[in-house]
Amino acid sequence: MDTLSPTSFWSVSTPDTTDDYPPLSSDIEVDVAIVGAGITGLTTACHLKNAGKRVAVLDAGSVAAGTSSGTSAHLDAVPEHGASALIESVGLEAAQAITRGRMDAIAQIEAWSQAFSIDSEFKRVTAFSYSETPEDREALVVELQGLRNLGLDAAAMVSEELPFPFYGGCRIAQQARFRPVKYLQGLARALHDERCTIYQHTRMLPPEDGTPCRIQTVAGHTVHAQAVVLATHSAFLGVSHLDTRIAPYQSYVITAAVEQGLADALYWDAAAPYHYIRLLNEHDSRILVVGGADHKTGQSDDERVHFTELEQFVDRHFGLREVLFRWSAQFFESSDHLPFIGRVPTRRHIYIGTGYSGVGLTYGTLAGKMISELILHEATPLGDVLSPSRIRLRESAGNYLRENFNVASHFVKDRLAAQSAEGQLLEKGTGSIVKEDGKVLAIYRDEAGKLHELEATCTHAGCIVQWNDAEKTWDCPCHGGRFSPEGVRLYGPPVHDLKPFTDE
Repeated sequence: MDTLSPTSFWSVSTPDTTDDYPPLSSDIEVDVAIVGAGITGLTTACHLKNAGKRVAVLDAGSVAAGTSSGTSAHLDAVPEHGASALIESVGLEAAQAITRGRMDAIAQIEAWSQAFSIDSEFKRVTAFSYSETPEDREALVVELQGLRNLGLDAAAMVSEELPFPFYGGCRIAQQARFRPVKYLQGLARALHDERCTIYQHTRMLPPEDGTPCRIQTVAGHTVHAQAVVLATHSAFLGVSHLDTRIAPYQSYVITAAVEQGLADALYWDAAAPYHYIRLLNEHDSRILVVGGADHKTGQSDDERVHFTELEQFVDRHFGLREVLFRWSAQFFESSDHLPFIGRVPTRRHIYIGTGYSGVGLTYGTLAGKMISELILHEATPLGDVLSPSRIRLRESAGNYLRENFNVASHFVKDRLAAQSAEGQLLEKGTGSIVKEDGKVLAIYRDEAGKLHELEATCTHAGCIVQWNDAEKTWDCPCHGGRFSPEGVRLYGPPVHDLKPFTDE
């Protein structure tokens, strides 16, 4: 397999915004500072600007350069872990409210695409949830009733709706698909003026609560704000209790030309992890966007096999002609499978949206509405249900313990597993974790033959990063930090780059 770029089709097919929004170059004071220019940050900014607030949006990279651009861009309100499970977890009334909130989020994206003349290629489509395993038939009947109980327009699938055999499924009307980077770049253009300023390539430090709040850039500039919104997808609070309640996962996506096309709709199967499918656009039924093969970030022996698994899935079902793009994206799974949206516990003026479980386009849009309502009115529907302060021991205890045992085990065993650097021959374009004089190093040999030696300790909480040979990154298996081969911080909760190793 060729070397892979982590950049998605959605990003490479839209204009570069590097010169549109320069970095912050001075101290500023605003009503609300928003860290992150993805779906959560820009949606929040739009609501607050419309309410008359002075807003600054600050991003370490560029508009929509994070997971918002790495998604497969499904817009649906179907519970990620099943309708029945959601109803059992929070009760029917709250489950219906969450579903309405996600349907409202889809409608919000549709409305703003029209209002701001954004060519986001938004289209309402039907969604299909199906199984290729006969043992799932009874569960699908239960799921269909659960979807109806949530208020979704759901019916049983018929055999003609897929070009291969399946054993039952649900069709859900009035879901949607769009181009996320086109949408967010259009939203940024509509927002950016003297009342809402966007700053790209401005890396921030975790905020300090207060009246006002204080948040500094790595370059030394200070932002004072009455409220701070952390729209960074991860829990950007330094080391915090939220790190123990969300687990980082990697999901893979390919865009493929196939022999057997599909109708313009959303599709996902009942595999674990499941596969999700859509058309790239409405003009060619034989160009598919297919995702899945999820695993814990930094915990795969060879990330390339996950792309291979997707290619094999596509070939079995549709006849693979050519893979056009490959990329992966990170998502954070909460211990009870619902997002944390609202005021950060123990902080009065700092708000967060995280733990979107892979459906952040709808949850991020919902978060923007909820957080803006909390800032403006101190209350919001679903505020208690999705609060970062909530505790649901029955639903989350098992996941919480399992994920945190996983973190603790990697903290210890990855230090012990590092091999001696002596005698290791590192090829160009590859990296490895080695032990030298008792220290664990992350070493990378670039294409020019130069060796880069870094301390392998993640700058967030001290776990040992792992080499991702598919995307040429260092990935933290504990909380999901990602770094370039040279150690530059790319994504996740870390603030700082990996430290260069000095033999002193």
